[in-house]
Amino acid sequence: MIVYLADLAHDYLPARQFVPLGIGYLASYSKSIFEEKVEFRLFKSVDELLDACENCKPDLVGFANYTWNERLTAFAGSKLRESFPNLPIVMGGPNIAIDEKGIESFLKKNPFIDVYCMYGGEVAFSKIIQSRLENPFKKDWLNILCADSDFGGYSLHQGKLVGSANYSVEKDLNFIPSPYLTGVLNPFLKNGFIPIMETNRG
Repeated sequence: MIVYLADLAHDYLPARQFVPLGIGYLASYSKSIFEEKVEFRLFKSVDELLDACENCKPDLVGFANYTWNERLTAFAGSKLRESFPNLPIVMGGPNIAIDEKGIESFLKKNPFIDVYCMYGGEVAFSKIIQSRLENPFKKDWLNILCADSDFGGYSLHQGKLVGSANYSVEKDLNFIPSPYLTGVLNPFLKNGFIPIMETNRG
């Protein structure tokens, strides 16, 4: 299974950027569970993401949603939906209302999104991958997943919101392997991206 994760930033002007730490956590956590069953590629550049999808279509794409990249991500997601109508697209990140009415409104405004993972998305995202691995040929695998009250994300099914946030804070942060020590962020460090550390969580 091939998974692309994107924390997009404008790169048309030369400037040093930060490593994509958030999606690095997602990849490190899921890789610790699925090992060689899943291959991850991480992206900051929208051009590199779209080109990679044309050259090798992934089985799943995930976007990090922040205030500063919402429109860029919507552009890339809409392009991918147009080119690959059946490609599952997942989003997560803090740039969304946390009440169900606000979540439903956001998903209707961004119809390219199949599932939105709420809060810390490592566990929910790993459940998405697990569901995809277990149901590779079922067209309704996302609806089956979102019907699970323990999932931790939302989707629109026949125009109505389904799913739940169901987020509990993990007390031991070591449940996520370091994306630095696992080498997930090595390509960005080699290209001069600035390393960052998260100082609070949950």
